[in-house]
Amino acid sequence: MVKLALISRHIVSHRSNVPLYGVILVEDEEIDDVVIVEENIPVQALLSKFKDWNPINCENQYISPGIIDIGVRAEWEGNTNITQMAASGGVTFILQEKSICNEESESTSFKLYCDVGQILRIDSTNFNDIATLINSGAFAFKGYLYPPSWMVPSLPEDLPAVFSGIRDTGIPLIIDPSLPQTRLLFMASPCRHLCLKDRLLTDIKNDNEFFASAYPDSTNPGLSDEEDEEIVLPQRKNDRTRSNCIKFVARFSGNYTNDAVRNSRPMEPLKNILENSLFERSCMSYLAKPERRRSSYHDIYEDLDYRVKVNEVNIAALSKAEQITYENAGITVFSKAQNRRRSSSLSEFKYMEPHFVAEEEHQTFRQKRLKGKRPVPLSTNKEEFSTQKDRRYLNHLANIPDKWEAKGVEKVIEVLQAESCRVHFSNLSSASAINKIRQAKKSIENITCETAPHYLCFNEQDIRDGDTRFKDYPPIRSKENSQLLWDLLKMKGIDVISSHHATIPIDYKNIDNGSFKKALNGVNGLGFAMQAIWTGLCSPNSTKSQREHYIVRLSKWFSLHPAKLLGINHRRGSIDRGKFADLIIWDPYEEVHGNSNSAFKESCIYQGRKLLGKISKVYLRGKVVYNEGSFHNHGARLSSI
Repeated sequence: MVKLALISRHIVSHRSNVPLYGVILVEDEEIDDVVIVEENIPVQALLSKFKDWNPINCENQYISPGIIDIGVRAEWEGNTNITQMAASGGVTFILQEKSICNEESESTSFKLYCDVGQILRIDSTNFNDIATLINSGAFAFKGYLYPPSWMVPSLPEDLPAVFSGIRDTGIPLIIDPSLPQTRLLFMASPCRHLCLKDRLLTDIKNDNEFFASAYPDSTNPGLSDEEDEEIVLPQRKNDRTRSNCIKFVARFSGNYTNDAVRNSRPMEPLKNILENSLFERSCMSYLAKPERRRSSYHDIYEDLDYRVKVNEVNIAALSKAEQITYENAGITVFSKAQNRRRSSSLSEFKYMEPHFVAEEEHQTFRQKRLKGKRPVPLSTNKEEFSTQKDRRYLNHLANIPDKWEAKGVEKVIEVLQAESCRVHFSNLSSASAINKIRQAKKSIENITCETAPHYLCFNEQDIRDGDTRFKDYPPIRSKENSQLLWDLLKMKGIDVISSHHATIPIDYKNIDNGSFKKALNGVNGLGFAMQAIWTGLCSPNSTKSQREHYIVRLSKWFSLHPAKLLGINHRRGSIDRGKFADLIIWDPYEEVHGNSNSAFKESCIYQGRKLLGKISKVYLRGKVVYNEGSFHNHGARLSSI
């Protein structure tokens, strides 16, 4: 029998808004008791009192429950490496999904550094065998509304039947709700329907052939062009408690727009000026973004709803992407191989080579015109322009709008109105989609959602052109969207945070030439999720009490809520009597540099970044699996319990 007493002034418990001073008594694998003591009791007195429990003084360190990560996908890394990465970041249990693009991914391993549970995919090919799948020992089922790759089909079209069949099993269903428009998706990733071998050998310089052949619309569950609807901002009611004044401001940096704003009084003439082209209408929508006095709104949730709606129609990123499309479009030259094309009415006109003139004759020369003559054929450096376009992250982002996630969420919620089922929405990057789930919780029970750290901690402005390490599906979106995700997180609109980890080798990430069109989706970030979120929460304006409260909420997002989702909260997810002694000992205010334990660390998005939160030691079921950089393999494969 092994006994252990951990003494700390910062024990993180979901039963308190701030960490508590106390002693955690561990016997073998379980927590025997948690003793809370008064602040004025010295640590030496506790060391003496619990001397029979082999006490360890962690007075100035924080003790949090082990992380439960339900968003890990096994691609090229083996489970030994995956669980080692997880343990270094405080993860004690991972829910692992099989590869979606690598047929030769490793499925077994003898050395595990955290516990591993299975997630079982449900699709149109195996749903009829649901009775057999129940006995597989899976902790959860997972399904996609749209095929994530050439290897994985989507859920059956009959969602009510799916929900009815899974509800009776008592196992939660995790849904990736993205429902893309097929042709736009393949403009972003024209190789996604190809196997790995063909993907490496494919030249996408002339990628038009991919768009027509990949996943024909007749067999694809994606959105049709007719479903591409406009989003209209809600009309604000007159209310004396609110300010009805809307201030229009010009945020676009182009000279054309600024001139239009200066020369337009009032706003209506500006609308007339900017209604001539699609790009100009896009600028108009962005210019019309209202700024409101937040202090005039008493309902913070109504304010959040409004800001989410504003973000939906904010197409600044798309406008900018279209603008930069015309930059660096190659060198314009006269073609020597072809003569000028002649109008049929001037067939006898002889071509004259252009010649240089003196400066004083220049003005006269410009006024002379050859009437009826068509311009010289132009040639551009098309290859260079195409390569640069593929490297631009904004061009990639412009083809994957966030309404795809919102459409999928709406479709699932509509079915859940009539057919109950425990559904968890995963891999969400869109604040609009998450807000729809938050609103639906008022009328639908047993629905939850999650996002990933990189959707919160990064935005499109942070991603350099050609940095394909950040290519994921759904993509990392705008700064405004990221800010709304933080607000949703703090206002309990997001239930779970998981890493959404999937390591892709540099060859398939296409890091050498940085083409977002050819790179595989997947972000390498396992082992840094808690520190990344904690760093984002520690803003200069946050107070000490706010930070202490956020540490408690971290334990809910990363531990308690995932445990409840999987139905294992009686054994994991918090520091309570009778639960497994899964514990993280760390200093949240010590700065560290990201140093990934991944076998493909060059693709890790946190490699070398400054983060807050040094993890010193991690306990798995009462045994040390990580200790200041050293590892001990005490993990195991588990079936649902």
